[in-house]
Amino acid sequence: MRQAWGVGIIAAASVGALAATALWFQYQQQHFVSSSYAFVTAPRTWVRAPSWERVLAVDVTVGSAVRRGAVLMTVETAAGQKLTVSAPIAGRVGAVVAAPGAEVAAQGPLMALVATPRASVEVELPESQTRRVHVGEAVTLTLAAYPGRTLQGRVARMGRATLAAATPALAVGGFAPATQWVPVWVTLPPAPGGGGYIAGESASAQIHV
Repeated sequence: MRQAWGVGIIAAASVGALAATALWFQYQQQHFVSSSYAFVTAPRTWVRAPSWERVLAVDVTVGSAVRRGAVLMTVETAAGQKLTVSAPIAGRVGAVVAAPGAEVAAQGPLMALVATPRASVEVELPESQTRRVHVGEAVTLTLAAYPGRTLQGRVARMGRATLAAATPALAVGGFAPATQWVPVWVTLPPAPGGGGYIAGESASAQIHV
């Protein structure tokens, strides 16, 4: 008899756990639209040579945080004049394409700066889910650079379905169903600790609908 009671209690607990899981999943589906296909994005500005120049020294590296007006590199003009190249915006160095000794033509690229103060998160959502999403809705974000922490943003704007991803597992014969993905941009709060976000880092988003 005791064994039967024990089996009954275990069965009841299992049913209760399954029911709780089902309710939790239903709640999530009703109140949130989630995606792990997200990444940090920010406007990029190319620093270009105003005239023909030879690079003498580079004072920053990829990932360096810079203020507007900070010295990025020293160059020499065709007339032998030494000049410094300054950052036109605040942000982080995204790429350095001219190393010391390189000769760069007029308007040639020297380096790229990423405007991290204007960073946002681009979230890819299946087109079927975007009907439930609206500009201004709250979003809970997690970023790879801040594990264990959540950040709060809002839906800033929504794009058009431009991406199509086939699902090989659902392919039948020569036909593979495709999912249209829609980009949604989400605002970011100031970076924790007063640092900056890294363009391209992965993220996940939970939109409160």
